[in-house]
Amino acid sequence: MADPAHAGTSTDSPARSWSGVPYLTSDELLLVHSVDEFEPLAAQRMDPTCHSYVAGWAGTGATAAANRQAFSRYVLVPRTFVDVHELDLGTTVLGQSIDLPVLFGPSGYQALSHPEGE
Repeated sequence: MADPAHAGTSTDSPARSWSGVPYLTSDELLLVHSVDEFEPLAAQRMDPTCHSYVAGWAGTGATAAANRQAFSRYVLVPRTFVDVHELDLGTTVLGQSIDLPVLFGPSGYQALSHPEGE
């Protein structure tokens, strides 16, 4: 079994979690299509105490449930036959121009689920 402290550094075999289940490869990640599909995969790979902490949200979980309900109201509609020769994803956020509208909020404790976290 690979040493979790050196996960991802071996070229011989995939890095393995504490449970011995290999971490997902980039090819396997391409097969995951929703956040809900990550949960059972994480449960297989995380220490049960850490998974319980992460999956347990906080308090009653009401905020997480409301967030899921809010996001479920949106549907991505593919637009076929649209000219994509020249695209501009730029926008402004808080008065600042950005080329790609992807934002990340603060987070921590990634090392609970992967040894290369943080």
